[in-house]
Amino acid sequence: MDDQQLMIVYEWIDSIPLSREKKNISRDFCDGCLTAEILKHYYPKIVDLHNYPSGSSTKQKLSNWNTLSLKVFKKIKFVINNEEINDIIHVKPKAIEKLLYRLYQFIEKHNNSAGNPSHFNKNNNFNVENGNIKEELNYYDNLINELTEQKNNLENQIRNVNEGNIILKQQLDELMSNL
Repeated sequence: MDDQQLMIVYEWIDSIPLSREKKNISRDFCDGCLTAEILKHYYPKIVDLHNYPSGSSTKQKLSNWNTLSLKVFKKIKFVINNEEINDIIHVKPKAIEKLLYRLYQFIEKHNNSAGNPSHFNKNNNFNVENGNIKEELNYYDNLINELTEQKNNLENQIRNVNEGNIILKQQLDELMSNL
């Protein structure tokens, strides 16, 4: 990698809000968690961050990267091989930078082909950079319907409790009048 590519990677990473401060990029990214956060930033519908627990064991790192490969990279058609994963897990110099540069290029290419402005696209609430406005609106319509149904169920439960309270009060009044 040349210095210009490294600068692009570092600037790009700095433009994305991440949960952990970056001190040593090779070590910070070796468990796959921050890479998952980057992908969540651009592909919020397909990345569930709870699937990527932070860990220092090789087994945990490998698990996170395999999950990324199967659940995210495969869906977006981004290719990563076992050698790259192994190099990243074992903190080989510039391994993560090479992957992040390829990922940056991949995301930029897909954002540009969707007709969105290029440099360091930020995710927005409607996922415009992925051209999924209809999908997002569908998601929110379904969510509204689901929440409305839950609200109706809760209102029915409250009504049932209130009716039960009325019956209990009547029974209590009867008992008290018989004393």
